[in-house]
Order: sequence, then structure tokens, then C-alpha cells
Amino acid sequence: MHFVLVLFVCVVQGIAMASGMSHHAQQSHAHRALPVDSDQRQAVVFPAKTYDETLASMRAHLRAIDAVIAATATGEFSDAASAAEKGLGIGHQHGVDGLQSGHAFMPPEMLAYGSAMHMNARQLVVTLRDAEVTGDIPAVLGALQTVTQQCVACHDAFKLTRGD
Repeated sequence: MHFVLVLFVCVVQGIAMASGMSHHAQQSHAHRALPVDSDQRQAVVFPAKTYDETLASMRAHLRAIDAVIAATATGEFSDAASAAEKGLGIGHQHGVDGLQSGHAFMPPEMLAYGSAMHMNARQLVVTLRDAEVTGDIPAVLGALQTVTQQCVACHDAFKLTRGD
């Protein structure tokens, strides 16, 4: 039960971070509203179609992370590995053209965060496959955190803006 509670807290924090809230903002959000001009992230303008596809891809990543956590919580490491590979891995397709069109609008640091997230997802898959034998949940959580830390860092640094 404690493990499930810890996973739940991690998911809630991950969702808050993915939505662009800093750690400080998460703690103080319930106590006061943040000033409108407090968002210091770099705006990245995407054409409307690419913007929509990129946000859909990010939501797919979040669903994959949720599936990894759910499967890990029940000890279904093979299912968790499949979810990570399909939804987060290097081969994850982003939209009709593999979202290659979106790369033209991303600053190099944003591209680096995305690449690192996909590479870390590859290691997560390996760790989950190992956990089928070892049951090493702390290793799984550590590998999952290396994936989500890239998401958090990118969402803390950038905000997408819909052009057109």
C-alpha cells in the first residue's frame, strides 16, 4: 500500500510539473495565486497544426508514463516495459510525419530535452525487463525519474504558443 501511495504522489507531482508549475509553485499554489507575469519560460511558437500534434504527443507521453506506473504497481513489468517502449521510446511516432516538422521550430535545448527523454526511456525499458527477474522497484522508479526529469526541465524552460 505504501508503494502505491508513493507512486500516486509521484504522478501528481509529475502532472503538476508537466503543466509548468515549479516546485515552489506547487507548494504555494494552494495558498495563493501566482501573478500572471510570473511565467518566465521561453515561448516557442509552432504553426497551429504542429502545435496541436505536439501537445497530443505530450499527452500520449503522459498516458504512457501513467501506464508504466499502473503496470509496475501490479508487478506487470513486461506490460510496463511495452508501454514505455511504445509510448516513450525512440521509435515513438509523433503525428503523421513523425513530428519531424516540429523540430524546425524547437530551440536546440528543447530538442536536447526531447532526445534525452527518449534515450532515458530506452534505459527504463531495460530496467523494467530486468525487474521481471529482480523485482527491483527502486531501480524502476529511478529509471522512470530520469525520464520525467527531462519532461520537467523542458516544461520549466519552455512554453508552446500556437501560431496562425
